[in-house]
Amino acid sequence: MEQPFSQVLPFVRRSKVIDEVDVGALLSDHADIREMCDRVEALADRLLEAPDHDERSAIADLIQSRFRKHVEITSRFLDRVFAGEQLRVGAGMLRRILLEQVAIGMHAEDVGEMLREKGVDDSRTDMLSYMLRCLFDGCRRLLDYEELAFLYLGARRYTPGARMTLEQALDQLIEIVERIFFRELFSPSVRRRHEVPKP
Repeated sequence: MEQPFSQVLPFVRRSKVIDEVDVGALLSDHADIREMCDRVEALADRLLEAPDHDERSAIADLIQSRFRKHVEITSRFLDRVFAGEQLRVGAGMLRRILLEQVAIGMHAEDVGEMLREKGVDDSRTDMLSYMLRCLFDGCRRLLDYEELAFLYLGARRYTPGARMTLEQALDQLIEIVERIFFRELFSPSVRRRHEVPKP
């Protein structure tokens, strides 16, 4: 199977200003991937209801097309913005992104093949559910890491508008995480676990 991403970036100095066009295309793609993750998570939650083959095949097509597009867009962003940079810490961060994309891309292909099977019996439902959850969890963590890494590595090269756009995206992410954290923290089940027994 052809690996989805194998580009090697030559890190020699060639700085470039990062503008709203660069950031906008990247964040639009990230929004598409996050929407895909929501749909994959919804399917994983419904596997016991035995969704039909057409629905599973449609999700398989979505996973593979969206992630391949993500790899292409990230590749163009890296080549346009960071290729040619003499980065010490940054080179390792970017290589981690590339390796994570390869790993998730290969996993996405395996998930797609399993979703397209004519029938998934009960003995394989748990396996498919686990694979789906690994996929959307891995994708979400990758996007978070990419956005934080690009903000850090771009440093002062962002235009004011580009930096604001990227920071707003990260602020929204933090707000979502905080809402989930506090919702879980103050859920009835958590409160019961931390209640002091009455004498």
